[in-house]
Amino acid sequence: MKTCNETISLNLTECTSSRHETLEVGVEQTVGQIRPQIIESLGLSETDFGGDPVTWVLYNESDPSRQVLSDTDLVGDVLKEGETIMTVPNIIGGGILYELI
Repeated sequence: MKTCNETISLNLTECTSSRHETLEVGVEQTVGQIRPQIIESLGLSETDFGGDPVTWVLYNESDPSRQVLSDTDLVGDVLKEGETIMTVPNIIGGGILYELI
């Protein structure tokens, strides 16, 4: 049973693999709650060159199905100690949303 004070350490990377960090988070936090910490830890921009907002999609790199981590997922339910979260920007082109992966 996981306790509310329990934490796990996660590896972070962005889609080009040029940035890597480690972050310790609570297992009772949601992915949405830790998203800002991930973006800040990796030094990712929240806006593009034109000033438009960038939405970062989070994946568990260890999961072969590459399911997007939902903001409502509890960390302790979808991630394990030492797993890697990959950040990928959503790109909108011609009115169609693309995810780079």
